[in-house]
Amino acid sequence: MNPNIPADPSPNPLHSAADEAAAKASGTVESTREKLQEIGHVAHEKMEVVSQKAGEAVHAAREKIEGAGTSVLQWARENPATALATFFASGFVLGAVLIMQRHEKTFGERFHDDPGSALRDAVYAALLPIRDRVQGAADSARSIAEDVVDRVRLPHKSHSWTSRWRNLWN
Repeated sequence: MNPNIPADPSPNPLHSAADEAAAKASGTVESTREKLQEIGHVAHEKMEVVSQKAGEAVHAAREKIEGAGTSVLQWARENPATALATFFASGFVLGAVLIMQRHEKTFGERFHDDPGSALRDAVYAALLPIRDRVQGAADSARSIAEDVVDRVRLPHKSHSWTSRWRNLWN
């Protein structure tokens, strides 16, 4: 043995402080783990209770709806004329509500709101068929002009009746 090193080393205060901190940390980790597990169990139990209550509420609502449907059918069988009139009237009211939501303004209403755009829209609508015919005529004129240019540039590929007739037999 080395005479400079004592046989029974004295405890180092840094080592003992580190050991105490490690012991506290492991105790803290264990207590935290236990608390988290306990919270998880409580949350799981609460979720089971909530899902059970939700299932009961759905079942109760289903029973009420089925009961209401049964009572409506029984009433309709006992009072067929009244039931038919009621169903037609409710359908009429529902249809009127839906149509009112999609109400398109008349020309007078649009003219009252914005006369400039109402008149512009009316003129565009009146001139739409004329515009379509002019565009069709312009397309036809462009096609004829392209055909004439092709005939002038490439006379051997012209599309005259004689050349077409000749190409049929060749």
